[in-house]
Amino acid sequence: MNRLIPMAILTVVLLGTYMSMAATNSGPSPQEAGLSGKAVIVEREGWYIGVKQNVRIETVGTKDFIVVPMTQDDSKTYDYWMPLDEIVGLKVFDKLNDAQAHDKRSSTYAKKPSGDSATSNDATSVDK
Repeated sequence: MNRLIPMAILTVVLLGTYMSMAATNSGPSPQEAGLSGKAVIVEREGWYIGVKQNVRIETVGTKDFIVVPMTQDDSKTYDYWMPLDEIVGLKVFDKLNDAQAHDKRSSTYAKKPSGDSATSNDATSVDK
C-alpha cells in the first residue's frame, strides 16, 4: 500500500505537467505568422494605415499586438502597437509594389494627394 501512494502522486504530477504543456502549446505562436520581409495592408475598422513593411506581432502578457512601423511628417519614426483583436484583416504580399498596386485599386479610404509623402506613412482616422 505504501508503494502505491508515491506512484499515484508521480502519475498525477506527470499527467498534470503534460496537460499544462498541451494547453499552452496549441499551435504556432503569432510571432511565427511569417510577416518578415513582406508588404502588409493592415485593415482596422475606421482607420487607413496604408501599405507597411516590417510589420510584426508581439505578445505582452496574454495580449497579442500587431506592431506597425510608422513615419511622421518630420521623418521621425515610431512603432504603433494595435491590439490584434482590433484588426479586421491583413493582406500580405511578397512584393511591395504588388501591395501598393492592390491598395491603389481596392482601398475605399480617402487618400491624400500623391505628392504628399505621408500617404502611406500615417495612420489616419476615417469618419463613417
